[in-house]
Amino acid sequence: MLRDCSESKEIWKHLGIPMENSSFFSSDLHTWLTNNAAKNQVILHNHPPWKIVFMHAVWLLWKQRNKFIFQSSNSNPNLATHIVSQATVEVELDAKAIIDILLKPSQSNSFISPLLDDCRQLASQIPRIQFKHCYREANRCADHLARKGTKLIAVFSLFDNPPVDLLSIFNFDLAGLYLNRRCPVETLAV
Repeated sequence: MLRDCSESKEIWKHLGIPMENSSFFSSDLHTWLTNNAAKNQVILHNHPPWKIVFMHAVWLLWKQRNKFIFQSSNSNPNLATHIVSQATVEVELDAKAIIDILLKPSQSNSFISPLLDDCRQLASQIPRIQFKHCYREANRCADHLARKGTKLIAVFSLFDNPPVDLLSIFNFDLAGLYLNRRCPVETLAV
C-alpha cells in the first residue's frame, strides 16, 4: 500500500526513485522504513534530505489511503509535488531572543556570536527551514534534559532509556497532557 501498489510506485518514481531500484521495492517493511528514514542523501536538487522527504511521503500516502477508505475521497494526482513542496524543517526554541537574532543577521551578541554563526551555517544547508518560538512548557522533556546536561561531567551522553528523574515528565507528554501558562498581554490606554 505505501510502496507496492501502482499509485504509490508512481509517487515514488516522481520523487526520484527509479523503478529498477531493487532494494527500494524488494526489502521487507522494517528494512525499507529503517534504511530510508536514515538516508541523509539529497535525491531531488535543492530539497531536504531524503529521510525528511521519505517520512513525509509515507505519512501523506497513509493519510491519503485512510481518506479513500473511510471518506471515499479520491486520491491526489499531484501528491508527489505536494510532498516535496511541503517538506520543511521546523526548529522550535524556547528562547525568543535567539530566534530574533538568528532571523536578523544584522543583530549580534559578542558572547554567543560564534555559536550563532555555526547555527546559521548549519541552517543554510537545509533548503527549507523555519525557526519558531515555543514556550519551554511545550517540550518539558527537552527543557529537563538541557538543564540536566549543564550538570553532567561528560561532554556527550547517550541515554538508552529516559533517566529516572525524567520519567514523570515523559509520561505526562506521552499521555498528551499539557500545562496552561499565563502570558503577559500588552494593554493600550484609551
